[in-house]
Amino acid sequence: MLKRKTLLLSAVITAGLLAGCGGGSGKPSKTNPTISSINDVTLLANMDSDNIQFLVGDKDTLPADIVITASSSNPRIITNEGLIVTANGATRNLIVSPLSDEIGTATITVTAIDGDLNSSSTTFVVNVIPEDVPATSFVNDVFANPENGEPVKINGISLIQDTDDTAAFDNLL
Repeated sequence: MLKRKTLLLSAVITAGLLAGCGGGSGKPSKTNPTISSINDVTLLANMDSDNIQFLVGDKDTLPADIVITASSSNPRIITNEGLIVTANGATRNLIVSPLSDEIGTATITVTAIDGDLNSSSTTFVVNVIPEDVPATSFVNDVFANPENGEPVKINGISLIQDTDDTAAFDNLL
């Protein structure tokens, strides 16, 4: 009789523990953290982004305890070190700093990792485009320096500056 009571008690305890632990797996039921989507970003070369805000959350982990990582698919344009995550609550910020004088595209992956090492990720694209150049700088760079006397061609039109008469050229600016 003692053997039967022990087995019955053991079965009740096991069934009770499994009922509270996620479907009989023996492990607590945990969810992945959440991370909001981030819109694609276009930056001028040599300029950092403003704060790019996103939200994180988790059913089982406080927002401040969620670890955020960020990585770039194209380190020739944006290195992982050029991705700075700030703030530590539910609202986080990311600053993107492209390498100097580089243009191109990189996919950025932002990952949220909770206290149980569960994770979720979101991706977005950063397009780094040439910075705006003032017209006077462009004209000076292209036309004001042909000291060799060679004509400068743009779309089949030859332009030559008279290097002896810079005042006449300055009026064009």
